[in-house]
Amino acid sequence: MTSAPPRQLLEALEDAHAMEIDVLEALESMITTTADRAFLDALNAHKRQTELHARRLEERLQEHGHDASSAKDLGATLKATAKGFTDQLRSARATKNARDGYAAEHMQIAAYEMLERLAERAGDAKTASVARENRADEETMAAWIAERWDRFVALDASSGAA
Repeated sequence: MTSAPPRQLLEALEDAHAMEIDVLEALESMITTTADRAFLDALNAHKRQTELHARRLEERLQEHGHDASSAKDLGATLKATAKGFTDQLRSARATKNARDGYAAEHMQIAAYEMLERLAERAGDAKTASVARENRADEETMAAWIAERWDRFVALDASSGAA
């Protein structure tokens, strides 16, 4: 099989790391605007997973001789911080947080699918394994949200936000 250019793999690693940094900021915002205990517990647990994902990606970048802090991470942090401010102002927080979380999980799933394939093509079994492990967590969270759409709608309806 043809090897992927090393830069393409590094860019995918950097992108995945920046995405995880973005998600950490978004999760923090969601946590501050969530009143439902079950959703709050799930968000806090996923935040811990996301921190682990970022560390795994940092390790992969470092093994390839790259620093995990990049302009991509800064851009992701700035974008997520701005989103946090708007989250504080919006109504229907449960449904919108669930929608945003569900969309973010699927973006991460796609990123990890691509990272795994690039890593396999480049012969980087460790990165491919990290991509699979991280993707499994994202798939689990996406499924958790999908199983609770009616609950999120009911939460907003009971708060008068719907």
